[in-house]
Amino acid sequence: MAGDRYTLLVLDGELPPLGMILEMAKNAERTICTDGVARHLEFLEPPVSAIIGDLDSLDDVAHFAELGIEIVHDPDQYSNDFEKALHYLIDRRAEHVLILGLSGKRIDHTLTNISVMKRFVKRFKSLVMIDQYGLSYFLFGPVKRHKIEAKENTLVSLTPIYEALGVVTENLYYSINGTDMHFGEEEGMSNIVTSEEGAFISMSGGALMVTIVTNP
Repeated sequence: MAGDRYTLLVLDGELPPLGMILEMAKNAERTICTDGVARHLEFLEPPVSAIIGDLDSLDDVAHFAELGIEIVHDPDQYSNDFEKALHYLIDRRAEHVLILGLSGKRIDHTLTNISVMKRFVKRFKSLVMIDQYGLSYFLFGPVKRHKIEAKENTLVSLTPIYEALGVVTENLYYSINGTDMHFGEEEGMSNIVTSEEGAFISMSGGALMVTIVTNP
C-alpha cells in the first residue's frame, strides 16, 4: 500500500512510542479509535475524527463531543470494539487501514483481535497491523507469488491461522517447499530474507499471517 492514503485505527492494546503514533496520525487520511484508548490520544494533531464502542471505558463523553469528535455508541455485546470500528470504516468505504494497539495486554483480547482481523481482511484493499516491532498482514490462498517487501537480513515470520496449504518460499534462509502448515503444529518464526529484492511466498490455500520485523 506504499503511496496510498490510509485510515489509522487505534485500539486499546499495547501502543508503540509516542513519536510513532504522532507520525502515523500526521500522515493518515483520518484517525479513529475505540473508546478504551481515547484519553491517550487527546494530544493528536489532527485529532481523532471518531470514537467508537460501547463507551464503557469512556467516562467523559461530553468532553470529546465538545471537541467536535464523532461519538459512535454501539452497545452490541456480541462484537468487540475492534469489530465495531471495522464496520464503521466499511460503511465509510475506507480502503487501506493501519491498526495500532491490536496486540498486547490480555492474551484473549489479542487472539480475538487476530480472529476479527482475519475475518475482515477481504473487506478492505489492505488491513495491516503495526506495532513498534514491525507489521503483520494476512495472505489467503491460492497465492501465485506474493512479494514480501523487506530488505536483506530482515526477520520474517510466517504463521498459519489456522492452516496454510502448499506453502513455498523464495529468498528465505529456511526454505519451505510445498509444506502444509497448521497452527499448533508448525511455525515459521524469525526466518531471514536473503536477497535485496525481498522474498516471495506461494500457497495453494488457507491463511497465513506474514510478520515483517523492522525493529527486533
